[in-house]
Amino acid sequence: MPWDSLPEHIDTPEEWHGTDWDTKAQRWMLKIKGWFAYGHRSKHWWAKWRIVPKDLLNIHATRREIYDTKIGHTAMSYGYTSVIQYWERWHLLIQWPFHISFHIYWKKSTVPKKPNKRDYGITEIFYFRAGARFDNDGVYWFPSLFIGGDWN
Repeated sequence: MPWDSLPEHIDTPEEWHGTDWDTKAQRWMLKIKGWFAYGHRSKHWWAKWRIVPKDLLNIHATRREIYDTKIGHTAMSYGYTSVIQYWERWHLLIQWPFHISFHIYWKKSTVPKKPNKRDYGITEIFYFRAGARFDNDGVYWFPSLFIGGDWN
């Protein structure tokens, strides 16, 4: 399985202890977590995926993130569109490897003007994402799904 897709600091089950995945409900999954990780580090052809996702359709998704990595002896930075679009009223984003995300704030007045740590609810926002979720460890988690009234 593609444990080799993970960065060195989380490429064994033991290194997940003390993380947000180390809970009573999820602890059993730590032994298989790497089975769902894909990315540019893998030596397996079937698990070696793009360095960052590519946008296929982008409507109102303006927030971008930077992924910094070291490939060989060279440090590189790659920009990609974030699936979390805090400051847009709504967005629809489809990326490759296949991932779709969508959100809508029900009221325009709910859209934050600056970053905040506020918890929302389903009466304020609807957020959906599914597919191969990329994170800033340079890993695609597949399959991945979230439906709810907050960012995750």
